Amino acid sequence: MALSIRTKSSKNKTGPKTPFQRVESHLKVMLTQALKENEGKLGDSLAQAMQNLPNAAVALDNSTPVLVVDGGTTNYSTSLNGQISQAVVAKAARAAGVKGLTVKSVEKALETVSLDAVLEGADADVNIFNAYIDVDNKSKGVALDARSSDGRGLVLAGGEVLLSDKETDITFRYAPNNGHLQYVSGWEQQDIPSKLQELFSNLSYGQFVAIMAYAGFILSHPRADGLTYPILYLHGNAGSGKTTVARLVAMLLGLNGTKVKTQPKDIRDLIATASHNYMLCFDNCGRISDELANGMCSVATGGTVDGRKLYTNVDLVETLLHQPMILTAIKFPKQYDLCTRSIFIKAGKPRITYASDTEIYQKLSAILPYAQSWLLSMTAKAMAMLDDVSSIAKFRGGDFNTFLAAFETVLGITDQSVQQGVNKAQEEALNMQALEHDELLASIITIVHQEKLFTGGPTQVHKMLHSAIMSEMRRLPSNWPQNASALSTKLNRMKEQLEKHGVEVISGGTRGTNGRKLTLRAIENAQNVEDIIPHEPSFSEPLTYPESALIEVNRVVEELPELDPADMDDDFDPLNESEMDQLMEEYERVTSKFDSASKWHEMTQAESDAATSAFLG
Repeated sequence: MALSIRTKSSKNKTGPKTPFQRVESHLKVMLTQALKENEGKLGDSLAQAMQNLPNAAVALDNSTPVLVVDGGTTNYSTSLNGQISQAVVAKAARAAGVKGLTVKSVEKALETVSLDAVLEGADADVNIFNAYIDVDNKSKGVALDARSSDGRGLVLAGGEVLLSDKETDITFRYAPNNGHLQYVSGWEQQDIPSKLQELFSNLSYGQFVAIMAYAGFILSHPRADGLTYPILYLHGNAGSGKTTVARLVAMLLGLNGTKVKTQPKDIRDLIATASHNYMLCFDNCGRISDELANGMCSVATGGTVDGRKLYTNVDLVETLLHQPMILTAIKFPKQYDLCTRSIFIKAGKPRITYASDTEIYQKLSAILPYAQSWLLSMTAKAMAMLDDVSSIAKFRGGDFNTFLAAFETVLGITDQSVQQGVNKAQEEALNMQALEHDELLASIITIVHQEKLFTGGPTQVHKMLHSAIMSEMRRLPSNWPQNASALSTKLNRMKEQLEKHGVEVISGGTRGTNGRKLTLRAIENAQNVEDIIPHEPSFSEPLTYPESALIEVNRVVEELPELDPADMDDDFDPLNESEMDQLMEEYERVTSKFDSASKWHEMTQAESDAATSAFLG
C-alpha cells in the first residue's frame, strides 16, 4: 500500500508536477543514444543529448547557465547547476541505464554542459512574475506567471483578462514558492470588494483602494528601465494590523511564498533576500541606516549591484535589484529620499474583531480565486484607461500616479479623493519625518509656539533661544548651532519645514551699526504650506503682514513729561580717555560672560547652575 502524504499546495496527494518533468522522457531517449556514441561518458553524452532536446534548451541568464523548458504558453528556466536540473538528469540517466550514479557524477556532467553553454548558449531574457507580450509595443498587454496545470497563460490586454494557450517566447524564472494566480468565471456574483474590505477593516475605504491599486500596479508593470516601484510603508500603533495587511497583499498577488521578514541588518542581507523573493516584506523597520535606505531606494528604482565572485580576483557577480517592497513600522524613517519613494498607509483600529489573524487568512483563502479574478479584471480595465485620465498624485514615480488615477476611475470614484488621500498622507509623513528626527527643528517649533515671538539681531535671537530652550527643556538639542551665523544658516534650510509647523522666519536689513534683524513668530492655525500666505513687500506700500498672523502683545506706554530747558545742565562734561578705557574694559568683561553661554550645552546641570549664579553675582 502506497504511503499517503498531504501536500502543502494541492489536494492531489501525489504532489504537484513541475514543467521540468516533461523533459525526462525525451532526455532519456537522447541520452541512451548518446551514451552509445560516446562510450558511456556521461558528461559528453549529456551535452550531446541536451542539444537535441525538442522541448528544452540550455541558455544563459545574466551569464549564468540555465535550463529552459517549454511550459505551455510560456517557458520556464532554472539554474543548470541547481537541484531541479540535477534531479531531472539523474532520473533520465538511471532510466538510460547508467550504473553507480552519484551526486558528484551528476554535478560533473552538468559542469561539462555549463562550459558549452558559456560559449554557445543564447542570452535569454528571463523574467520574474510578469512580462510584456511585446517589449517594443507595451500596449499589446502583459503576460503573468500563472503556472496553470493545463499550460494556459494569463494575459492582461485590451481591458480584459485572457486565458491564452498561444505559445510565446516569454521565459519566466521558475519559482515554486510564489504560488500562482487564478482567474475564474462567476466572480461578478460574489460581491468581492465588500468581502475584501471587511478583511482590511483597519483601513478606510480610500486606503483600501490605494492598497488595491498598489497590487494592481505590480501586476500590470513588469520590470523596465525608468520604472519606479512605490515602497508601501505601513505605519501605526502596535497591534493595528500592519503585518496582516502585508500578508494579505502577498496572498492576493499569488506570492504566498513571500515571507514577512525582519529588517535586514545591512545591504548584503538585503541583496540576499531580494535574490530569492520577487516582493520584499520587512517588518518592524524601526531604525533604518543610511546605507540600507540607499539600498532600498535602489530596489525601488532598479539598480545592479556588483560583487566579486568567491575564490576569484577579477570575476564579478551582478545582481539586479528592481522589485516591489512593503515595510511596516511604528514611526517614520529619517531618510528624506526613502520617504519620497514611499506610499504611506496608516493602519487604525480594526472595525471588525476576528478571533485571530489565522481567521482572516482563512477567509481570504476561501474566496481567493474570486478575489484574484476581481483584482485582475480591475487591473486590466485600468490599463486600458491610462491615456484617458489625469493625475494629481505627487508621488515621485509618475507611472504609479497615472495608474492610481485610472484605478479609482474604474471603481467609480470621480472626485479624485483617493489621490488626494495619498498626497495628504505623504505630506504629513514628510512633516513628521523631519520633526521626529531633527531635535533642533522640534525644539524651535515648541519654544516659538510657547513664547509666540523672538525678535532682534541674530546674536540676540541666538541667546534668547538658548535661554528659553535651556529653561524649558533643561538641555540643548544635539545639533544646536554654536553661533548666530550657524543659526541663520540652519533657519534658512529649515524655513519651509518651520512654516509647515506654524513658525514664520523673517530676516532682513543690511549690515551696519544695528545689524540684521531676525524674527521668529508663531502663525496660528498653520498646518500646511498652502495655509501660509506669502507676503511680498513693494516699494509703493509699507511693510505689512497677513491679518491671520498678527500677534497681540501687551505693551504699556507712558507719556514722558516735558522738560524745562532751564532745568537742563548745559555744563555737560564728557568722559576723558582714562574713564573711557575703564568703561570699555567693564563692557568686555560683561560681554565675555555672554559669549561663554555658547558652551553651556556641554555643562552638567550643576555646572550650569553654578555658572548662572556666578554670572548674576
